[in-house]
Amino acid sequence: MDSPPISREMTEVLMERRLELIRGEERKQVVLRIGVPVQDVETAGGRDWRCPVLFTGLGKRPFPAVGVDALQAVTHALFAARVEAEAVERETGGHFAWLDHEGHGLPRIELNIRP
Repeated sequence: MDSPPISREMTEVLMERRLELIRGEERKQVVLRIGVPVQDVETAGGRDWRCPVLFTGLGKRPFPAVGVDALQAVTHALFAARVEAEAVERETGGHFAWLDHEGHGLPRIELNIRP
């Protein structure tokens, strides 16, 4: 039996960061939102946690970061947000600015995949 797809639904906002995407003279307002983690991902061992990530202003849908507990789901969400921000910069040829400084200010997180 196939597992249902992981929900992309946004939850209540846990944290957000207001950014600008700058391409030449063009400046676009982008808001990064990370939702409250919820335990709703069906697995063979029960239910894992999902923490949605959304960049508003880019025409993208929320996407889930998943973990075995809420802390791991939030950690994965922060990791995924940085990866997505860097992908947007590459795809658009622009760069993010935060608090009038170049860069998105998202932490570099090293994931340890072993429990």
